[in-house]
Amino acid sequence: MKITKRQLKRIIRESLQVNLLEADEEEAPALDPDDLAGLQIPVGLKKMLDPDVSPAKYAALDSQLDASGKPEHQAFALIAFAYNYSNPSKPDDFGGAKALLRKALQLVPKIEKARAKGAKKKAEKKKAETTTSSGSESDSDLF
Repeated sequence: MKITKRQLKRIIRESLQVNLLEADEEEAPALDPDDLAGLQIPVGLKKMLDPDVSPAKYAALDSQLDASGKPEHQAFALIAFAYNYSNPSKPDDFGGAKALLRKALQLVPKIEKARAKGAKKKAEKKKAETTTSSGSESDSDLF
C-alpha cells in the first residue's frame, strides 16, 4: 500500500493531537476553588484560581489582588500557587506545598541580607560615580 503525502501529513497531525491530549491529561491536578467546601473565597480570587482561566485574565486578576487584596486572600493565592507548583503525586497531598513554603521561609533571612548587601554596593557605586563626575568637572574648569 502506498501512502500519499497528504495522507502522511494527516496521520502525523492526528498523532500529534493525540499526544497533546495525553500530555494534558497527565498534568498535575490544580487546586480548584470549587473543590473547597466551607471556605469563603472572594469572586476575584476564585476566578484567578480557576484552572481554566486564560493567562491574560490570570495576570489581570493577580494585579488586582496585589493592589487591593487582603493579606488572607494573598496568602490563599500563595498556598494555591505552592500546591500547583509542587506538583503533588496525589490530589490530596499538601506535603509538597508545605515543604516548599517552609523552604521559602528559610530563604527570607538570606534574601534580606543579600538585598541589603546589594543596596549598599549600589549606593557605594553611585557615590563613586558622583565623585568621579564632579572631579572631572573640576578638571575641565582648569583648562
